[in-house]
Amino acid sequence: MRVVVTHSDSHPVALDRFRDSLSGHQVSAVELPPGRMTPAPDGALHDAAADAAALFCRPGLVDAALLDAAPDLRIVAVHGSGTDHVDVDAATARGVVVTHNPEAVAPGVVEHVAGASVSLLRDWPAVPNRTAAGAWEKGGAAGGEVAERTVGVLGLGEIGFRVARLLGDGFGATVFGCDPAVAGETDHPVYPRHDREAVAAAGVELVSRAALFERADLVTLHVPLTPETRGLVGADELAALDGHLINTARGPVVDEGALLAALNEGTVRGAALDVRAAEPPPADDPLASHRRTLVTPHVAGPTEGYLRRAAERGAEKVRPRWPASARTTSATRASTDGARRWSRPRRRRTGRRRRGTRRRRRRRRRPTRARRARRRHPRRPR
Repeated sequence: MRVVVTHSDSHPVALDRFRDSLSGHQVSAVELPPGRMTPAPDGALHDAAADAAALFCRPGLVDAALLDAAPDLRIVAVHGSGTDHVDVDAATARGVVVTHNPEAVAPGVVEHVAGASVSLLRDWPAVPNRTAAGAWEKGGAAGGEVAERTVGVLGLGEIGFRVARLLGDGFGATVFGCDPAVAGETDHPVYPRHDREAVAAAGVELVSRAALFERADLVTLHVPLTPETRGLVGADELAALDGHLINTARGPVVDEGALLAALNEGTVRGAALDVRAAEPPPADDPLASHRRTLVTPHVAGPTEGYLRRAAERGAEKVRPRWPASARTTSATRASTDGARRWSRPRRRRTGRRRRGTRRRRRRRRRPTRARRARRRHPRRPR
């Protein structure tokens, strides 16, 4: 099987780790210009994917034209969590499976959300700046505690579910959740969700989106960017939120103009934004310099172990569909940790020999000294 990997200077991939995890398969890399959504120049990716069976994609647009140029393509495995650079509908119509990789980015995003929650509640976007300017507000700048707050998690996929458990079990917050897929209202071919039983066992109460923004002191967003979620958090939701907002999902999920107005009016007390509608934002971006915002350049997920996890998990998602040629004839599917793996079937042992095989001769034991003596001097019969 031939696998094509896309990477760039701004979006690297652990190629050696990926190749080691797919030993026995042909892995080739295509370097693209910087930028996640930048198309490949002169159709370089189209030519490379012409005879590929799998595409492990970090940067680059996967649209209908690319899918048509790769008739043998069977799977597009996304390096990270978001698939907004992949035309999922076009892939589904052509029988191409699209998978994402939330397990790779989840540890970093969950810790980032926890840190952002503490930072917003203790006004850390402003307090360090005042301290650097010479103010020493010991005892005068008392901050809030996560344990005393009601947290709303919008989107209960792998990342949102982990965030809900950490802020609920770890920090002691009261957690509400909202996800139409968990509620059974919608389904998505790429983004599976936890069921109601798992959500209830984690101590998360399911509510509507309107109730989430009305009841929560802090709302954290973990939804994919789809046509349905673009502009999902607008003026009405922000007007109902008397608290803080964290966005580590995708920038266009939030109406940034409405967010700026809500921050200026004081309706939203603070916002931590790791993703933006335009990346990078313009130099005169008012949200980046706002005194109530904590803006980071899309760094929540890419931590030290991210590239390694993404390569290993990406290989696991590709490998089940095409075993290496050396083990094709004896491969069987087995379910392990939610992903199908390939392994050799165990042969059942029986007492009978297989046809055409020779019986193995028993090894003779080495005679002891007493046995050798008896052979030399046998006893005479009485």
